[in-house]
Amino acid sequence: MPSPPPLNLTITATAEHTLLTVAGELDTATVGRFSARVDEELHLGPVALIIDLTGTSFCAASALRALLRAVARGRATGVHIAIVADHSAVVRPVRALGLSLPLHRRLPDALDWLNIVSHLSTVVR
Repeated sequence: MPSPPPLNLTITATAEHTLLTVAGELDTATVGRFSARVDEELHLGPVALIIDLTGTSFCAASALRALLRAVARGRATGVHIAIVADHSAVVRPVRALGLSLPLHRRLPDALDWLNIVSHLSTVVR
């Protein structure tokens, strides 16, 4: 039986956000591990969670569902989530399906967006 494709998940936490860097393939063999890690991070209650998929070479439909669930869980718990992706393996299906995901091409763009969203949420409260 062949081994599943490698998936590397790296966490970098700061006072402002937690960055989950994903490298490898997000498919049926790896999406469970990815989802579990996202759940762990959301449980810790960061101010914001950035999911960096720039190192992701494949994104299955199950991974797109996991991203949608992560964003929904973030909203439910008050954690802003931004997704960074510049590879067509991620961007193309998100755009083609018209998925409502906070997708950004570069990390600085995601950080800017999170700053704006965070500011707006404190003003509205």
